[in-house]
Amino acid sequence: MCKYCNLLTFPILDSTTIVHAFAVFALFGLIWTIQLVHYPMFKYVEAPHWPRAHTAHSRNMTFLVFPLMLIELLTCLQLVIENGDLINIVSLSCCLLTWLFTLVIFLPLHQRVAVRPIPNLLALLTRLNWLRTIVWTISAANVFTQLLGEK
Repeated sequence: MCKYCNLLTFPILDSTTIVHAFAVFALFGLIWTIQLVHYPMFKYVEAPHWPRAHTAHSRNMTFLVFPLMLIELLTCLQLVIENGDLINIVSLSCCLLTWLFTLVIFLPLHQRVAVRPIPNLLALLTRLNWLRTIVWTISAANVFTQLLGEK
């Protein structure tokens, strides 16, 4: 067998790891899209259209993000129960941080700007969202490392 053939083999992964990886990578893509595209566009929504635009944003993002965050949380818990190694503990820590940031910082901020676009709060929302962007990036890198390490 050639020396490079081992690089082409793919590990057999359990279903929890596959579902977890899917959720994390989906959230990673979504958070970067929100951070670089969606939140910066808020400043262009005219005040009369803001309540409808914000309601649509909140409803549609919740529809996409909440199930993925729930799947991420449940699979993290399952992976830690099955194997409490460092990679799974990092995944759970990142997951809990994103839940904490979302519940404590972002839901209240979105409630404050729901009726009218307050420019300084929209700017704050975008700046603070780097917290979640960084944490989900770390989480995605962690999962990628886990997938590379599975054999």
